[in-house]
Amino acid sequence: EDLVDWRPAMEAEAEALYQLKRILHRGTEFPILMQNENGPCPLLALCNVLLLRDAVRIHPDVSQVTFTELVTLIGEYMLEYNALSEDSRVRVNQQQNLTDGMALFPKLQRGLDVNVRFTAVDAFEFSQDLLIFDLLNVRLLHGWLVDPQDRSTSAVVGSLSYNQLVEKVINMNTLSQEAASQAEPPAEVQPTVQQAAMAASPPAADLPPRVFFSQPSAAALERRPPSAAADE
Repeated sequence: EDLVDWRPAMEAEAEALYQLKRILHRGTEFPILMQNENGPCPLLALCNVLLLRDAVRIHPDVSQVTFTELVTLIGEYMLEYNALSEDSRVRVNQQQNLTDGMALFPKLQRGLDVNVRFTAVDAFEFSQDLLIFDLLNVRLLHGWLVDPQDRSTSAVVGSLSYNQLVEKVINMNTLSQEAASQAEPPAEVQPTVQQAAMAASPPAADLPPRVFFSQPSAAALERRPPSAAADE
């Protein structure tokens, strides 16, 4: 069986180019990254936050950067911001978090898995992908909120997460389909030819009485009385 060689695709992804644009932010000029393709790209969000904070810098003469250059930039900042503790037990935990965070770098170009709750802009169910935002000191927000004036919807959604609500919708659809299938009448059995013929015939009680006529014999004809004409 032939094996698919993914290396060309991975190399192309690593060398994906992002254009830079300079903007004025609070009286200071900063570069920001432009999206090269439509779709989710948390890499741009994280890098642009760090650029506007002046936490990472790109030389003004640079007009475009590669994916590899960007993850190197934020990786260096991650190590600098998360200084290792002198406590050996804490240090082990920090090193593991840094390793897990850097393992998420390839997903930054395609999208991270997050599960929102609809109660607050910063309400998320914990997932491993959220670790990178903590390591870079970037607050993640969303805009999926339930209108508190819509009491019926608020009562249904409550504190459930997106994934939990999707499961409830799937379960409700399944139950509805099962109820609909049980409510359908059973399929009719087609009658046989004999049964159809019997059903078309009237019952015996409805038939008129059958009258039988016999042909008179020769002897009976000989005993017939003479006609009136002969008497005359």
